[in-house]
Order: sequence, then structure tokens, then C-alpha cells
Amino acid sequence: MSDGRDMGAFLEGLWLQVAHVAKGRVDVLEAYVAAARGGAVDDELRAAAESAAHKLAGALGSYQRAGSEEAAQAENLLRGGAAGADEMAPLVAVLRASVGAS
Repeated sequence: MSDGRDMGAFLEGLWLQVAHVAKGRVDVLEAYVAAARGGAVDDELRAAAESAAHKLAGALGSYQRAGSEEAAQAENLLRGGAAGADEMAPLVAVLRASVGAS
């Protein structure tokens, strides 16, 4: 890679190959928010959402995409216990915008 533009294009090409995985992780976070709104979050869903947020934080950072900080915030909220929908929904909205629609 000779300059930043080449690296950016390289990372974008790689991202296109793995974006579907990131979208699936956002799907998990959206399911968590929906369950939290309905008062139906169980330990398994909370753990899955925490894992999804953790992996998104790393992937978005690695691919130099927006949303890594929001994913880390979501992970921290989930690590502390059952995070509320009002706390999580804005973070998840940013993540959906960062990875694109399903």
C-alpha cells in the first residue's frame, strides 16, 4: 500500500466481505432492545448482545468505520447487567447506520 487512499480502499474491500457478519451482530442488539422494551430480556439474550457489542467494537475499529465507540459503550452497559432500552436504542441506531441495513 503506497498511501492512505490505497489502505482505505483495501479496508473497504475487506469490509464488504464481512459486513454481513456485522449486520447480524446489530440484529442481535436490535433484538435485545426490542426485548428490553417488552421486559423480556433473559440472561442468554443479554450475554449474546454483550458478545455482539464486543465483537462490533473491535471490527468497526479494525476496519476504521464509525460506531466502534458506541459499540464499546453498549458492551459496557450490558456488562453491568440488563441495560435499558432507552440507554441502548440510540447506540444501536448508530451501529445500524454504521454497518448498513440488513
